[in-house]
Amino acid sequence: MVASQATALGYLLHYFFQILIWSGTFYGMIGLALYSICGGIRAVALIDVFQFIVLGLSSYLYFVFTHTVILADSMLS
Repeated sequence: MVASQATALGYLLHYFFQILIWSGTFYGMIGLALYSICGGIRAVALIDVFQFIVLGLSSYLYFVFTHTVILADSMLS
């Protein structure tokens, strides 16, 4: 999980600041390590729970809105 977060940070830093992807990943790993050291495992677990809620809610909303449109179109025909 941490490796994917560091890679994602690398790509974000590359996109916004035009630095090399490996440099952004390195800076992301440093930031994640500092965050984990300062906040502890509880902070990391809370962030994972928050990510799960956001991804779950967005997946649910995507499913509801895409299938609602399909059902509405089929009812009109």
